Amino acid sequence: MASARRGKPVEVRELGWSGEGYRILASWKMPGGRSRQGLFEAWIPALAPSFALRRRYEAGIITWGEFRRFYAAELLAPSSQNIIKPLGLLSLRRRLVMLCDCRDAKRCSTSVLAQAIERCQKRRNFVLDVPERNRNDNGARVISITARPHEADF
Repeated sequence: MASARRGKPVEVRELGWSGEGYRILASWKMPGGRSRQGLFEAWIPALAPSFALRRRYEAGIITWGEFRRFYAAELLAPSSQNIIKPLGLLSLRRRLVMLCDCRDAKRCSTSVLAQAIERCQKRRNFVLDVPERNRNDNGARVISITARPHEADF
């Protein structure tokens, strides 16, 4: 019997890190002030902490521990899980490097996201949650993926 493939750990590195791996930036804003060419392979703003959560933390309304808990809860939403699960599956074959654009590396939301991907990897649950409205007449899941053109293409 073949053994299950073990996932690779998901690393967190500073934005600008140029080592080996599939580099992902989960930030609500595109980094400015430098060339983005070759900086990362994927930018996924949908996995960044919500605007409201970031503002509450930055204003000192919630602690770092509360921020981590609330952000982890945001990542449990089906829309986030439908992005995290393919990343978890990808991490079985490729080295994933989550890039951090935080000012304080000790309090980086990217580490919370990396832990969510690793949990998915360990559970081996890569099935997407497709709402009933996204099923065809036979009950099969229908997923449509729309790619946005890259900025450099214009």
